[in-house]
Amino acid sequence: MNICEKFSGIFITIQKIMSKKAEKVKLNEEDKFYLAEMERKRCEILEEMEEVKAKLKHANTEFNLQTDFDLIESCIYNIESLEKRYNYLIKEARKRKIRCGAKMVCVTG
Repeated sequence: MNICEKFSGIFITIQKIMSKKAEKVKLNEEDKFYLAEMERKRCEILEEMEEVKAKLKHANTEFNLQTDFDLIESCIYNIESLEKRYNYLIKEARKRKIRCGAKMVCVTG
């Protein structure tokens, strides 16, 4: 189950609210497309954050198992690269005010 499936209930609730509001205020196709695009981007960011966290965990494990200096150095660069990518995703999530459940996206683990 990916992160979007976990929080699809939230999106369905938002859709219900929007449909109730749409009775009062009709959404045009452009607005509907914009909302769908925002949800797609939210899912992409959250899924990529989960993917990067898993890769980072694997990279740390690999680092702990290496004995060759060159491979250790390679692991360090890989970990640093993944950390930079994760920090970028956090900034994007905050900029877009992406929530994960009831909380804003924050640095964990």
